Amino acid sequence: ANPKNSSIILCSSIFRQNFRSLAMQARGYPKPPSKYI
Repeated sequence: ANPKNSSIILCSSIFRQNFRSLAMQARGYPKPPSKYI
C-alpha cells in the first residue's frame, strides 16, 4: 500500500473514534440552548 493511502486510512479511523466518543458525550448531556447552535 502506498504511504499516502495508509495515512488517509489512519486519519479516517482516528476521526471515526473521536466522532464516536463525541457523539456518546453529546448523548449524555442535555441539548445546549438554541443560542449556542
